[in-house]
Amino acid sequence: MNQLTILIPVLTGGEEAHRTIDSLLKQNLDFCAVLCTNGKRDVLPAIPDPRVTVIHDEFRNLAQMKYYVFRHWPGGLLLELPEGCVLAPEALRLMRDTLAVRGVGACYGWYREAKLDDAAGGKLIKPRLYPGDLTERVSFGPLLAISWKAYSEAGGYDPAFNTAQEYDFRLRITDEWSIPCIEQELCTIFPRAGEDQQARSLGASKVFSPGEGPQGGFTYLFYGPAEEMEFETAFKNYLRRRGAYLSHSPASVKMDHSAEVTVSVVIPFWNRERFIGKAISSVIRGEWQDFEILCVNNCSEDASADVVREWSAKDPRVRLVENDRNVIARALNLGVKNSRGRLIAQLDSDDEYTPRTLASAVQHLDAHPNWGLAISYYELMEESGESLPEFGIIKHLEYDPNNHLRVDGAGAVRVWQKSVIQELGGFDEERYGDFAEDYDLVARVAERYEVGKIHEILYRYRRHPDNTDVRRSAEMKIANKTRIRHQAIARRVMLNNQ
Repeated sequence: MNQLTILIPVLTGGEEAHRTIDSLLKQNLDFCAVLCTNGKRDVLPAIPDPRVTVIHDEFRNLAQMKYYVFRHWPGGLLLELPEGCVLAPEALRLMRDTLAVRGVGACYGWYREAKLDDAAGGKLIKPRLYPGDLTERVSFGPLLAISWKAYSEAGGYDPAFNTAQEYDFRLRITDEWSIPCIEQELCTIFPRAGEDQQARSLGASKVFSPGEGPQGGFTYLFYGPAEEMEFETAFKNYLRRRGAYLSHSPASVKMDHSAEVTVSVVIPFWNRERFIGKAISSVIRGEWQDFEILCVNNCSEDASADVVREWSAKDPRVRLVENDRNVIARALNLGVKNSRGRLIAQLDSDDEYTPRTLASAVQHLDAHPNWGLAISYYELMEESGESLPEFGIIKHLEYDPNNHLRVDGAGAVRVWQKSVIQELGGFDEERYGDFAEDYDLVARVAERYEVGKIHEILYRYRRHPDNTDVRRSAEMKIANKTRIRHQAIARRVMLNNQ
């Protein structure tokens, strides 16, 4: 058995492929290299090296190619080496030594993105797989070395996947194995001529969610239907393996029709003097008028509270509630506690409703007694209020109670049955006080009731430099949602075993 088996999928056979092969042949370790040209016999000349085998078979996708090579050329270490990837001199040794550690099933490392022919001027990329992360937000980069034992036990790559094969394999291998990052530069990746590297960063400054891809952690919103279905299938297969897939029928909500008003709009705020008036005004201008607005002051240091008082003097439906700590989950709970409505509608202090928001939400919740929460489409807007057309309408059509644990959101607006919030104990102030408190509650609601989708734009989401998401660390945001996902999986396993 060879110690190292290396797959090079040859798509073009041009300069990029020859760079990759040349760097591999300079490695000091013995290996077996398999070059798969996917039926193209003219892309590579014969390579006079006994360590290299060229295969011209037709493969449906990269997953099938990996499955074929790893089955017929087993080795202690299995590595895919893409065209244009130039290995550092000690790369293979570092990966081999890392995989020799007990419990390590795969490894990856830092790499450099060259600027066409200028490797020295490229950017050093340090990919990071966050502990326990179940999303596809971060890739391993161009190199992922896998131990043969871990590969075999995980069942290898699934040829049914065209785009989600790496994500599916990661979810299967991490059930039993760790995947550490080698914090050294393992390779340089050269772009193909004409490739626009700048396109990768489109809009990243306007959607503040950590992760790779043009829109960061929200890149999944821009998948095509086939691509989304693959990632969704891979994740739902993971839930089924864990016994955490939800398939129960939602219960009916015990509605409180004795409430004084229909909707209580809760607006937590901290230093939002510029925007909170716009948020309040968007509610008051709406079609539905049986509401109250509770503006919860999270210890603001500017004139935000004075703006609220001015609105309250003009319209008694606007009330100011003081919070003694700047904690969003606590502010939401204070709003619920002081509310008089049977429905609770969330509104961030720098965002706005549309004229139809409350009317449509009330109509849908009244018509669906098993909805514990209504969510809708939304659009992004600039600081000035102008729409951001490059993102279009954010629909979150990928939402369902299972897929929710893979993605970062469900939608906005969020209008809750107040009785459901109270039944579930409200927003979690201790663990998710400043981020993902609503993501957590959506997950808990979905385990008992329907989270209903309203197919209208009912929310306008303002992006600006002082947005709360900008000031939160990526590590905290990912850690909170990762914890929520694993807690939800544990609850759902218990539900399914009852």
